[in-house]
Amino acid sequence: MADTCAEIADRALAQPLYDAVAPYAAGVAALAPVLPLGSMARVSGRLATLLERWNDAEQHFEMALEHNAAMGFAAWVAWTELNYGEMLLRRGGADDCDRGVALLRQALAFASESGMAKVQRDSERLLSGIG
Repeated sequence: MADTCAEIADRALAQPLYDAVAPYAAGVAALAPVLPLGSMARVSGRLATLLERWNDAEQHFEMALEHNAAMGFAAWVAWTELNYGEMLLRRGGADDCDRGVALLRQALAFASESGMAKVQRDSERLLSGIG
């Protein structure tokens, strides 16, 4: 639900969802024991981005990158790189563009190699808008 909320930019729903999921940011979501959905910190980061809580978003995404990489969830690392890169471009701080571009390029490279069409399309769209 949080990803859908972020995709459609529903700010009204974002706050109560953030309040509900943020306490679980250090955990991992799974649909069943065999289908991991990655670090909950990524989801919290997406909602914090929508709410323009930039520092919270950055902390969540850093945690998500660390946790997803440590668990060997390469696809979820790519999703996190995409979401984190987009947040940095939106925030527009001093070093945000360079870091955002680097994350988006990493997400794009993995997505292109592994067939993650949405990550690939979204990364390409965001990278094409820089300039």
